[in-house]
Amino acid sequence: MDKIYKFLKWLFDFSGLRFIWHKINPPRKEITDDPNYKPPVTIILWILGVYVAFYGIASQRYENRIDVIENRANSIFAQLSTPAFKKALSRISRVQNMPCPQKPFFLKPMTTINSLFAKDTTHSEIVETLKETLENWKESLDSVNLANANLQNANLSDSNLSKANLQNANLQNAILDEADLRDADLINANLQNAQLKKADLSNANVYKTNFSGSWIKESKFNALGMGTYQLQAIAIQLSKAKTLYRTKFDGVYQGIQKVLERDRPNLFVEPVPAPYNFQVKSSEAQPNNFSIPK
Repeated sequence: MDKIYKFLKWLFDFSGLRFIWHKINPPRKEITDDPNYKPPVTIILWILGVYVAFYGIASQRYENRIDVIENRANSIFAQLSTPAFKKALSRISRVQNMPCPQKPFFLKPMTTINSLFAKDTTHSEIVETLKETLENWKESLDSVNLANANLQNANLSDSNLSKANLQNANLQNAILDEADLRDADLINANLQNAQLKKADLSNANVYKTNFSGSWIKESKFNALGMGTYQLQAIAIQLSKAKTLYRTKFDGVYQGIQKVLERDRPNLFVEPVPAPYNFQVKSSEAQPNNFSIPK
């Protein structure tokens, strides 16, 4: 019992409750004047007070930023019903990438610290909402500026993306079946594990486009006047796809087709019905340099 009493007494003092109690019921002067008198511990109260202040700052900072992002998103939604809807669609990627601090939670101190001092990310709910907006307007995305847009897992089948700017866009796991991508700018776009069945990429700029694991089936590539260096880079990226079954290569892409048929003939074999994890065996390692036949 003595140990329990000492522990409770220590807890009463260290937690700051003793200090609060002394403020409510001050001790007699003879007690405080005693040389053996120990003043109440206040460190916990100081720490709690500083944390509450930090949380208040983090919460206000988060709410202010959310208000700005939501106002920008709402202005886009309002403009979609006007003739200037394409300008509104072109602003989506900028709003998606607006920096936003992490939401702080009072009972999770690390979220408060990260909200104040960690690098800002993006607002995931707004990103998803704007992505769904683009899915709903997928038949009217021609010539729209979607550079840096987050379209991961988006369903853009039968979409009209001709002449669209998709530089650095995230199209990972996106469905682009029968998508019109003619003259689209796909430089540095991420199409990893994307599905492109019967997609038309005629004259699309796919330089440095990431096709790793993508399903390109019965699609169309066609271009004129492309340099050898660019063709080699495109060939390397297309070699990382899971399939190129019945994909049509015209113009300068015919050289890429010959190289891939020679070095990666498995790409042109009919794939299994469901997606599978393709792994290159050591004996079938991808060549680092493709020599495009003239």
